[in-house]
Amino acid sequence: MHYPVNVFVGKIRDYAGSRPSAIDKIQVDGELQLGDLGLDGDQQAEKKIHGGPDRALCHYPREHYADWIRDFPQQAERFCAPAFGENLSTTGLTEQNVYIGDIFRWGRGADPGHPAAIAVLQAQLSFCDQ
Repeated sequence: MHYPVNVFVGKIRDYAGSRPSAIDKIQVDGELQLGDLGLDGDQQAEKKIHGGPDRALCHYPREHYADWIRDFPQQAERFCAPAFGENLSTTGLTEQNVYIGDIFRWGRGADPGHPAAIAVLQAQLSFCDQ
């Protein structure tokens, strides 16, 4: 099955009054290498909680942005991908149909047994003011 996906990467940068972060991602098109530590061109500032072989990608379903807009209408324009620092934004892959242990192939040549090929669906529940 195919699901629409947008891909985002970010560089570590300083934020006034906060610690450095790579939450501010930009959309990329074309081929990217996915390795054990994440996507080429993507950085993580806090390696204890972001990145690494078990957290190489961050995914957030587009469907969830409607809930944020409903709950915080005064900030509606802020709630679109990649507001939560996600690398992958999809339609059709939510907690309703994705389960622990599911394996997803992404692109050509992905080894489904390799940890980097397993999409871990975790929301980054931090939100930086810019």
